[in-house]
Amino acid sequence: MEKLIYSKFSNERDSRYAIETSIVIDEAQKQWVVKRPMSADGKQHFENIKQAYHSLSQMFPEQKMKIQPYIEADGEIRFPYVEGEDMEKILHRTFEKEGYENMLAMIREYFAMIREHSSDCTYSKTEEFVKMFGDYDFPEDTKCGKANNLDYGFANVIVSGQEKTLIDYEWTVDFPVPIDFLLYRALHYYVYTSPNSIEMVDKGIFDSLGFRQDDIIKYVAMEKHFQKYISSGMTTLGELHETMGAATYNINEMEQCYKKEKEPLMQVYFDYGEGFIHENSYYTTPKIDEEGVETLQIENIPENALRVRIDPRKESCVMKVISFQNERKDDMISRMDCNGTSCGEHVYVFNVPDPWFVVAHKDYHELTLQISLKSECYVSELCKIKEENENLQRRAEEAERQYNDILNSTSWKITEPLRKIKKH
Repeated sequence: MEKLIYSKFSNERDSRYAIETSIVIDEAQKQWVVKRPMSADGKQHFENIKQAYHSLSQMFPEQKMKIQPYIEADGEIRFPYVEGEDMEKILHRTFEKEGYENMLAMIREYFAMIREHSSDCTYSKTEEFVKMFGDYDFPEDTKCGKANNLDYGFANVIVSGQEKTLIDYEWTVDFPVPIDFLLYRALHYYVYTSPNSIEMVDKGIFDSLGFRQDDIIKYVAMEKHFQKYISSGMTTLGELHETMGAATYNINEMEQCYKKEKEPLMQVYFDYGEGFIHENSYYTTPKIDEEGVETLQIENIPENALRVRIDPRKESCVMKVISFQNERKDDMISRMDCNGTSCGEHVYVFNVPDPWFVVAHKDYHELTLQISLKSECYVSELCKIKEENENLQRRAEEAERQYNDILNSTSWKITEPLRKIKKH
C-alpha cells in the first residue's frame, strides 16, 4: 500500500486546469510525484502535459537539461522523484557565500542555455496568445520556441552534480510566446520571494539581465492576465483575505464601525526566509491627524524577521513619505525599497494595484512610517515635471537638428580643409 507524504490541491483554478499533486512512497520504497485532474474537464490539460514532455525533450539535449519523464496509469501521471537540490536554493547559497556577481553569473548561464534551445521561431500574435496573456504586440524578430514553457523557474530545476532536470512543465504551449517573457517570469518570482530581494533590485538585476523597464511593465500585465485566465474569475483564499481584512467585530462593534467613515487599512508582512506570505502578516489601521497625515507604528518586530514590508494601500496611488524611522530615529527612507517611481522630495507614484515599501531588519525593534496621500497636490507637481521634461526633450531634438543641418551645409563642407590646417 502506498504512503502519502504530501498533497496539494490547485482548486483555485478553473476546472479545466485544477489538479491534485501528491508525493507518495510505493511498496518498493520508491518516491513518486503524482498528478491527477480534479474533474473530467481537466483531461485535455493532462494531454497537453504529455505532449509538452515530447516537445521539450526534442528541444533540449540531455547533457544540457533533462526533461522529467512520466508514466501514465489509471487516469494520473506519475513522475519519478528526482534526488538533488533545486536551483533556487543553490542561488540563495551562492549569494550568501560567494556574492551577488557569482549568483548573477549562474542565472546568465541558465538563461543563455534556455535561449540557445528555445529561439528557433519568431513571434506572431495568435488567438490563443491573446486569450491567455492579453492583446500585446512584439517586434516580428522577437524570439520564441517551438514549445514555450512558463515553468522555467529556478525551483523547478533540480541539480545533481553536473546534471539539470526540469521537473515541472505543466504550462507549456505550442503557440509563440516571447522567450524573454518566460525568463522574466522565472526571475521575477525568484527576486521577489528572496530574502535578498532589496539588494538584488538595488544592484539592478533586471537591467543586468537585459530586461528593459517598458518590457517589464508589459510582462507584469501579461502575467496578471494569465493568472485571471487560469482562475477563470475565481477568487483565491489569499485574495479573499486581502478583500475582507483580518479584523473581526461583534454586533455592537459592527454598528459603530458602520457609522464611521471608511478608514485606510495597511498590511504589515514579516519575512522569515520564505518571502512575504499572508500567514506572516497582519492588518492595522494608521492614525490620521487633521492634515490627513497617516502614521503607522510597528512595534515588537520579531528578532528572526529578515525583512519588513508595508502595504499602505491596495490600489494605485501617489503618496509622499513624510518620515520613516526606527526607534533610534535613524532615517529608513534611504534604506527602503519600493515598487513605485520616485519623483523627488520623497513623492512616489505607484502605478500598480499593490504598493509596498520594504526594509531589511537588522538591529531595531520598532518602525514608524508617516505618509500623506493628498494626491491632488502631488499630481500637479508631476504634471509640471512632465511638462518640463517634454520641453527639454523638444529643445534637445531641435539642437540636434540644427547641429545636423550645420554638418550637412555647403559652407561647413567647403571650410573642412581650413579646419584640418588649423588642427595641425
